[in-house]
Amino acid sequence: MKMKKETELKAELVSAYDCKHVYADRVDLKECPFGFVSEALKDEIQHWNDRIPIAIFSDTGTGKNTFIEEVIIPHAIRYGKTILLLSNRVALGRQTKRRLAQLYGVEYILDDFTDQGLDRFMDIGNLTLVSYQQFACWYNSNTYKLVELIKKRYDYVICDEAHFFTSDSPFNAFTDITLNYIINHFIDSVCIYMTATPDEIFPILKIKQREGGRSYTNRNRYQLYPYDWKVYRFGHDFSHLHAFSFETMEDLAMLINESEEKWAVFVESIKDGENLCSMVDDAVLVTADSKKPTNPAYNTFKMITDEERFEERVLVSTSVLENGINIKERRLKKVAIFSNDKVRFIQMLGRIRRIDGCLLEVYIPDVTEREVCKKCNAISRINTAYRNYEASKTDFYNRYILEDVQQTNVKNQVTILNTGEIHLNELSRIKIGSLDLKFWEDMRKQYEYGEQFPVLKEKFKWIDKTFSETCQRGLHKTAVARERLMDFLERYVDREIYQEQQPGFCEDISDLFRAAYGRRKEDAKDKQVYGLNIIRKRLADHNLPYVISNQNRECWKVSKEEQKDE
Repeated sequence: MKMKKETELKAELVSAYDCKHVYADRVDLKECPFGFVSEALKDEIQHWNDRIPIAIFSDTGTGKNTFIEEVIIPHAIRYGKTILLLSNRVALGRQTKRRLAQLYGVEYILDDFTDQGLDRFMDIGNLTLVSYQQFACWYNSNTYKLVELIKKRYDYVICDEAHFFTSDSPFNAFTDITLNYIINHFIDSVCIYMTATPDEIFPILKIKQREGGRSYTNRNRYQLYPYDWKVYRFGHDFSHLHAFSFETMEDLAMLINESEEKWAVFVESIKDGENLCSMVDDAVLVTADSKKPTNPAYNTFKMITDEERFEERVLVSTSVLENGINIKERRLKKVAIFSNDKVRFIQMLGRIRRIDGCLLEVYIPDVTEREVCKKCNAISRINTAYRNYEASKTDFYNRYILEDVQQTNVKNQVTILNTGEIHLNELSRIKIGSLDLKFWEDMRKQYEYGEQFPVLKEKFKWIDKTFSETCQRGLHKTAVARERLMDFLERYVDREIYQEQQPGFCEDISDLFRAAYGRRKEDAKDKQVYGLNIIRKRLADHNLPYVISNQNRECWKVSKEEQKDE
């Protein structure tokens, strides 16, 4: 029966995600023009007393947190009500707590807290602040703290950055448990879900709420309501953005080095971040480890959370700064985002707050047909793992967690609960196995039908832009540089390079490699001259069909390999 329920949820969700009328089914929808939430909804809170869940969907930078601080909190204080505020990311929590301490006039309390101590600071007056991660930790350790939260019977439970439940599900095994717990245990509270990116999470919220039936009855379990949700959906405004595309990390590095403005770059992995930092000047890489005082980027991380700015010219960040954090700098005119996930893309873009009169250039990398096929194949392997989970949890754990010879990387979606049960995040199965797969299969089909740049066209639509080839940047110089490298190697094919010629050869090919593919992370100098072993490695790393043999100590020879069909 459980398997049937999961299958039905999956099918219904995909249908809801595809349906343009998801807001028509038992939803009291109020369409609002683009603008500040606190101004538009300042009088609405007076009507939020019937325990119907509230959804506020508006762009990043439109004052959802200001609405909490200037409308909800004063209203709660005035009427003696209590609030539980749930948020994501340590950096966001630190910023929020400092602002709220000032609001309550108790900022002096924070003087006694270190940054790490601040993460454990939770109660200010009638307000309790808890991160989703803390919530999950309490759940799995059976701590009394979670029981105490329920006993407080909060009047309002605010789920800030509500997209967290799906967007973090691929690397957080507890997001489904946290969401289910909120829905099933805070039935006497007005639950408020806020996000700029509701596309994935709202259909799930609708289904989850309906399963529990909590929105049909009030605390005395007898009153029926005419709708399940009250939704405030604000319009979008991306008019301050100019969008461009680029092809490779080397293209981006060249664009950064040729400009004088500040840049923010959001990468998908630490390795990518390190690679980019090795190719550009005055760059800092911020990761999850940057929250630790011993980390070299700690001061940058602290300045961002405390002052909403950074000193370096180029900020390179993983998803640690993805949610809620504000960066406000007039010199910051350019941002590059490598994420191919719409929710994460919009959230990363939203970290750069809009400044009146300032345009922001957004740089978006292309995704090749080969990369799209690779992504589809990877998700297919993950779906096979999910089916093994349904068939046998023990077999699944042995094959995909202990060994993972298929390299599915599902281990972060799985945890062993304190009961000893193996748990696979239900929301990760929905997000990856259904929603992400649908997106990547659609991109693959478009490539098969002869469509050019399908991923770029889709990503430009996310910010209401239209892609054309005139939007491409950096490609021409890179293409020319790579052509020059190939021409250089072609001139040496079957030629002998004697000892007295080798230093000049090494110097020339080193310069050409840097122009074509950028500087290596390992390079100690900006214009390091490569030896034969490094030249061979660079040829192999970039799949160039040339081999340099060392026939004897006094002579090298360049030969060309036959390229094999894949």
